[in-house]
Amino acid sequence: MWFADPAARLHLGLAPDAPLRVRWEGYLRNPSGYGHEGRHLALGLARAGWEVVVRTVQDVPGFEAALPAGDRALLAELLAREPGDEDVVVQNVVPNLVGRRAQGGYQVARTMFESDGLNPAWLAQLRQVDEVWVPTAFNARTFPAAGLDVPVHVVPGGVDTALFAPGAAPLPALADGPGTTFLAVAADAANRRKGWDVLLTAWALAFEPGDDVRLVLKVDGADTGSPDAWGVGEVAARVERVRARTERWVDATLAALGRNRSDVAPVVVLPDLVPEALMPALYAAADAVVMPSRGEGYGLPALEAMACGVPLVATDWSGLGDLLDEGVALPVDVERLVEIRPDEMGPVYAGQRWAQPSVPSLVAQLHRVVDDRAAMAAVGAAAREHAVRAWDWSVGVAAAAARLEAIGRRVRRRPAAPDAVRVRWEGEQYSTHSLAHVNRGICRELVADPRVALEVATREVDPVPDLVAGSPDALLGATAPVHDVPQVTVRHQWPPDWTPPARGAYVLVQPWEFGGLPQEWADGARLADEIWCYSTWVRDCYELSGVPAEKLRVVPLGVDTDVFSPDGDRHPLATTKGTRLLYCGGPLPRKGIDVLVAAYLDAFTADDDVCLVVKAHGTRTTYPGSRDHLDELLERAALPGAPAVEVIDEDLTTAGLAALYRACDALVHPYRGEGFALPVAEAMACGLPVVVTAVGATADFCDEATGWLVPAEVRRLRTHTFGPGAAKYFWAEPDAAALGALLREVVDRPDERVRRGAAARRRIAEGFTWRATARAVADRLAELAHVVPLAERPVPALATRSRRTVLHVPGQHEPGRPGGGLVTQRSAGAQATDALVTYLATYRAGDDICLVLPVAPDPAAVAEAVEDVRARIAAACLPEHEVPEILLVPAGPDELPALRAMTAWSTDDPGVDLPALGRRTPVAR
Repeated sequence: MWFADPAARLHLGLAPDAPLRVRWEGYLRNPSGYGHEGRHLALGLARAGWEVVVRTVQDVPGFEAALPAGDRALLAELLAREPGDEDVVVQNVVPNLVGRRAQGGYQVARTMFESDGLNPAWLAQLRQVDEVWVPTAFNARTFPAAGLDVPVHVVPGGVDTALFAPGAAPLPALADGPGTTFLAVAADAANRRKGWDVLLTAWALAFEPGDDVRLVLKVDGADTGSPDAWGVGEVAARVERVRARTERWVDATLAALGRNRSDVAPVVVLPDLVPEALMPALYAAADAVVMPSRGEGYGLPALEAMACGVPLVATDWSGLGDLLDEGVALPVDVERLVEIRPDEMGPVYAGQRWAQPSVPSLVAQLHRVVDDRAAMAAVGAAAREHAVRAWDWSVGVAAAAARLEAIGRRVRRRPAAPDAVRVRWEGEQYSTHSLAHVNRGICRELVADPRVALEVATREVDPVPDLVAGSPDALLGATAPVHDVPQVTVRHQWPPDWTPPARGAYVLVQPWEFGGLPQEWADGARLADEIWCYSTWVRDCYELSGVPAEKLRVVPLGVDTDVFSPDGDRHPLATTKGTRLLYCGGPLPRKGIDVLVAAYLDAFTADDDVCLVVKAHGTRTTYPGSRDHLDELLERAALPGAPAVEVIDEDLTTAGLAALYRACDALVHPYRGEGFALPVAEAMACGLPVVVTAVGATADFCDEATGWLVPAEVRRLRTHTFGPGAAKYFWAEPDAAALGALLREVVDRPDERVRRGAAARRRIAEGFTWRATARAVADRLAELAHVVPLAERPVPALATRSRRTVLHVPGQHEPGRPGGGLVTQRSAGAQATDALVTYLATYRAGDDICLVLPVAPDPAAVAEAVEDVRARIAAACLPEHEVPEILLVPAGPDELPALRAMTAWSTDDPGVDLPALGRRTPVAR
C-alpha cells in the first residue's frame, strides 16, 4: 500500500547529522501495564542518549511517589522539557486513543491487543500512523491479518531483571504456607480474559481439601480504576471492598461448578497493596505462577515470575505463547479459539476470538508442579536465563532505538539542486521479486543524481541487508517525501494500480509477457502521460493493444556490472562434467524450461561431458507450484542413460548468483515470453554467451555476436488469468529441434563460447547498466517536468446550472470494454441505462443536480447517445419540463481524469446508488 496523501504522511527532511527528537506519549504517571512499559522504554531511550520529551495521559495523582528516586527524577526532567514539532511521536496508548497528531513528524503507535482481531474503528485509527510497535510477535501476526496495512514491528516488552531476580525473602503475608503455593496475579478476578474461571475449574478437579497446596489470588486492592486511588486515607477500606468482592466471585464461581470452599483445596484472596519493590517477595512465596489467560498482549506477571526463577504455567497462545520457549515454562494447551461474546467484554471485541484454555491440560500441569520438584527447579532456572537474555528491558530499549535509527534513515535526505525534478517512485524496493530488483537498481542511481529529488514510496521498512548493500542509507533516506507535490509520479508495482495521481505527470511502468494487453490494462495505460517499456517487444505489445504510440518510451533495464563480472568466486557445483549449461529462472512454461529439457534430453546422453544446471527461482515465493512442474520435467531426466542435470533450488545472494553464472559456460533461456529477461543480461555481464529465443525482448541486446538465437514462431495464447484485449494474447514458440542443434554447437565449440561471451560482456557493460538506465530515466523525468499532465489539462467548463454534478462512467474498470466504458459502448449501455432510470425516477427539473455522461467523441456516437437518453426519458413517462438536468460530454479515456476533477462526485460502479447523494424520496408513479 502506498501513502494515499504524501502531505499527510512523512514530511521530515533532517540534515544527515541532525539528532532525532522523540516525543513519547503515554500513561507514564499511572500504575497500569502500559504505564510500566512506557516508563521503561521512554526513560531507557533517554538514558541511552536520545532526545526525548514526554507527555502523559490519565495521570493518577501521587503515583510518582511509588517510583524509584532515579526514575522519578528523570521523568520529571523529561516532563519539564518543552514539546515542539518533534521528528518522531510515539503514542504508547490503547488502540482507541491512537490517531494522527497535528504536531510531530513520523508517527508511531506502541500498542497491543489480546484477541485475534481488531475493532474496525481501532483499525482505522491505527492506519493513521506511519508504523506500529507491538510487544510480541503475536500482534505482529494478528494486526496485519485484521487488515492493518501499515508496517508492524516487534519492540519487545520486558522486565527489570535486576529487581526481579531469585533470592528474595517470601512476602511475610504468605511466608507460612503449605508444601506448594500457586500464585495468580490480576487486577480483577472477574475479568473473563484472565481465565480465572478456568483456573478455579481446574483447581477443583486437581486437588482435594486435604492436599498440601493452596491457590493465592493476588488482586488489585487499590481499586486503581479510581483516579484518586493513590495517596489517600481510604486505602484500607478499598482493600477490604476488593477482598469482599473477590471472595464473592470465588464463591459464585465454585457454586456454578456445584462446589463450595470446603470442597476444594484452599483458595486465598490477597488484595493487599504490594509496591513494585516488594513484588519479587510475592513471587518468592510461590512455587508456580499460573496464568490460564484467554488472551494477553504479552503478560507482565509472566515475565516477572520467569525473571524470579519461578515456574510459569500459562496458556500457549497470544502474547503469552510468545514467551513460552521450550523448557522455560509449562504451557497449557488451547482447546480451540472461541468467539468473544458481547456480554463478556463489550462491543469492542465483537467478531473477534480468543483462546479457550484446556482444563485437562491445566490440571496436568498443576499436578506436574507438585509431583516433580526437581524438574520445576530446572524450569525455573531456564526461565530466569530466558528472561535475562530475551526480555530484559535493555532488549526492548535496544529494539526501540534500532527502529528510531531506521526511521532516521528514512527521514534524512540528501540536498537536491533547487531546480531538481520532484519525483515520487511507487513500488517495492526490498523484496526479492524482479520488480523490486528493478526499482532498487534504478533508484540507487537516481538518489545520487542532483537533477532528481527522489521520494521512494514503499510501505516496506526493513530491508534485506544484501539487497541494499552499497548505498543503504542513501536509498532509505529517499523514503522521505519531497517537500511539495511531486512533478512526476513513476509507478512500477504489482499488482497494478491504474488510478492516476491527482497532480503531476504520471509514468506507468508495467511489464507484460503475453503479447496483447488485457483490456483493463490497455484502458488503464491510456490514463498515463507516459508508459516506459523494458524492451521494444513490450512497447510493440502496448501499441498493438491500442495504447497511443506517442505515450510509449523504451527504457531498457540494466545490470550492476561490478557485481556481475567475469572476475570473482565460482559457485561450487556438484557436477564433474566439463561443460555446464545454465538455466536461471522460474521453472515455468513461459520461460521455456520444458522446451529446454526436451531439447537437452534429445541432444545428449549420459556419456556426453555436459551438465544442465537448473537454478530455479521463486518456487516457494513468486511462482508457487512451479516446483511441481519442474519435478515432472526432471523425472524424465532421471531415466537411465539421460544426460546429467543438477538442480539448485535454494536462495542465493546477489553475489552468490554472480558466482553461479561464472561457474557455468553458457546460459540457455528459450523463453516464450519475457519483458526483458534480466538473468540473460546478468549472465552476459559475467562473460557468458547466451542461447535465447530469436523473437522477443532479448532482441534489443542479443544477437549472433553475443550468443545463439533459437528460431521461433509467434503463436496465439488461448488462456490467461485476465480477460483478453483487442490484440489477444500471443507469445513466441521456440523450435525445440533447432534448440537441440544449437546446444550441441555450444558444447562442441568452446573457443566460440569464449569469443561470444567476451562480446556479451562488452555489450552489457557499454549500454545496459543501471547507470545507463538511470540516465535515460532522468532525461525523461526532465522532459516530463515541463509538460502539462493529463490530470491537469484544462477542459471546457461544464455547461450546467447545477452545483451538484455526478459523473457516471459505466464499466470503466471491467475488462474487455475497448472504449473505457463510455455510454455509447454496447457493453456499457445497460449499466448507463440503469443509472439513468434511477436518476429519472428520483429527481425532477427543479433539483440542484446534474448527471454527467461521457460520450465517445465522434458525431455518430453523440447522436446515438442522444437517442438513447431520449428513449429512457420517454420510457419514464416524463414531460419535458420535469426532466432533471442531464449533460452528455464528448470525452475520450485520456480526458476522463480531468472530467472527474470537474464534477462533484463520480462513479464507475454500475451498482452504485447514484441518487444517494442528497437524494429526496423517489417520485411515486
